[in-house]
Amino acid sequence: SAVVAQEKKLVPSEKGTLSRREKLEKIGFVFNDSGKLKGINGNIFARKILRKWILLYTVTEKLFYLYEDGFFRIVEEIEVSDMIRRYVNRLITDCWSTSLENQYLPALKREALTPRPMDSERDLLNLDNGMLDLRTMKLLPHDPQYGSTIRIPIRYDPKAQCPRFLKFADEVFCGRAELIKTVAEMMGYTLTSEVRAQVAFLLYGGGANG
Repeated sequence: SAVVAQEKKLVPSEKGTLSRREKLEKIGFVFNDSGKLKGINGNIFARKILRKWILLYTVTEKLFYLYEDGFFRIVEEIEVSDMIRRYVNRLITDCWSTSLENQYLPALKREALTPRPMDSERDLLNLDNGMLDLRTMKLLPHDPQYGSTIRIPIRYDPKAQCPRFLKFADEVFCGRAELIKTVAEMMGYTLTSEVRAQVAFLLYGGGANG
């Protein structure tokens, strides 16, 4: 078969170099004496997967999260399974099987396990060009350590102006500075996952007022 034909090529290396078989063994693949794939060391292979992809597995939700483009997105287990299946089949042609998967997927969940809730850094706002620290108003680089699952599609520019918005607010609220400030705080509050203020907003008007 195609698998056996490829396995037969997994021969010992010359001194000072790693053969294809040795490279595969280094990431967890196990072969018998004749070079045929015997199985996989789930612990070693799981760590290899986490070097290739940034994955987290949550305790409470029992969900995988994949980090891409500055934020984590939920990925179904079948998507993670297929992602790794295609990777395994690239390493050794068509070698994947459910029995092989069962040797590494449970280990992957444990290696990727995070006890920390996602989006727990409530003073950080995830934007297109970085993480805005609301305490210092400094822009930090994106980093998976923040566990952010929401990215607002806006670039932060500390020099940006909003004259049209300010004019609109002044017109709608009849120049009432305190009310305008309160509405601005409401809008800012909805951008974060922070709830320490413990407030509720009630918009009251006579109708047809936007």
